[in-house]
Amino acid sequence: RRHRGMRPAPTTPRHLKRRVKESTVRCGVALAVFCLVELLQTRTAAQVHAKISSWRRVPSKRPTPIAVSSSDANPCIPRRSRAQRHADARARLDGEHELTVRFATFAFTQNAGDRWGVDATRRALKLMYSSLVRAHVIMPTLHVYTDVPDVVPLETTMGTKADIVSRVCDVTSLPKNSYTKSSDKATKSSKWASLSRAKLDVVEDLILQRGGRVVWIDLDTLVFTDLAHAFQRGASSWVVGYQRGIQCKGLKSCVGSHFRSVRPEFDVLGDLWSLDLAAIEKVRDYERRWVSSRWVRKPPKYDLQAYFSLMLENGVLAENVLLHNILPDLNF
Repeated sequence: RRHRGMRPAPTTPRHLKRRVKESTVRCGVALAVFCLVELLQTRTAAQVHAKISSWRRVPSKRPTPIAVSSSDANPCIPRRSRAQRHADARARLDGEHELTVRFATFAFTQNAGDRWGVDATRRALKLMYSSLVRAHVIMPTLHVYTDVPDVVPLETTMGTKADIVSRVCDVTSLPKNSYTKSSDKATKSSKWASLSRAKLDVVEDLILQRGGRVVWIDLDTLVFTDLAHAFQRGASSWVVGYQRGIQCKGLKSCVGSHFRSVRPEFDVLGDLWSLDLAAIEKVRDYERRWVSSRWVRKPPKYDLQAYFSLMLENGVLAENVLLHNILPDLNF
């Protein structure tokens, strides 16, 4: 028996839609009333704005990201897996006979001994790269490691398009070496020496990544010779002697020599050089033996160029790696 006032629940689609619509309206009205009460309890306009903004936020389904330091987020030399290292090795083998020469340089304006400002770095980089373009028959590629991408020029001083690969990274991410000191003991000189020693790591990484020949060039160095000629004459590694004048030949001391124990003819620059992987490993091995020696235990003052000079004096590097011996018709 039916009770008066009670109706059976409708089951047709039209009735179902109407019930859903009525429920939605009731929920909307209830939510509006709740929001109005909340706003009436909020005293200031700023609080009202903040509360409305909080209602609009949608919770993210992704986990909260882990905060990382800038050096981890922007490494100058990225970490690579074993498979990537194999690919790097294949690229190196494929690129051994390339005619193009890659150059690499640092263009850091912070945490590098405070020697370069942004404007000076920008001007120097453009002048240096333009000299490379003028000197080389084949367009050179320059790899720039910098903390300010704005310093990288889009064109040369001649108005031609630049072929520059920039890597924006944190200088503190470079591998630590014997010149690196803790932040409380670091000085401008030690920061600069640590960065200068890291040139070797960067060149090695580029060879492993891209293959072919890589030449290190300092930011304040200009080149007026096609350095590809050195590789075309069979040289796989070379360095630039600082003093090659006849007045210094064979002498144990000469004006401006960096080391009393090194003959002036083996006094080498660190501004411009090219080493293959075998020569790089020789430098690393010599460095390990030098700093672990019971008589030394301290790296030489002039980092890489000191190691180059000492290795030449001790016969670890042959004299034929001096660029003026490879290209005797040119003045170095």
